[in-house]
Amino acid sequence: MVKASVIGLPNQRLGTEIVAVVSNVPKATPQELKNLVVEHLGPDYALSKVLALQELGMQEFPVNVTGKVMKIELRKAVEGVLSRES
Repeated sequence: MVKASVIGLPNQRLGTEIVAVVSNVPKATPQELKNLVVEHLGPDYALSKVLALQELGMQEFPVNVTGKVMKIELRKAVEGVLSRES
């Protein structure tokens, strides 16, 4: 089963940049990941990036005791990866 979580990152030019993080997608290209997220979440998301959970150094989404994804932790990990890329 594929899981995805979408977060917003501040962007000076766009205001907010939408980034999706997905898990359990072995050997998928970035475009295939983006297509997969659009297929599962719908075309209304204007995604700027799609990252695999493994790219963030995680095996599973960080969740709280009720099982909800901890978006703050996920955002920190995404910001760390994106800052290393630039």
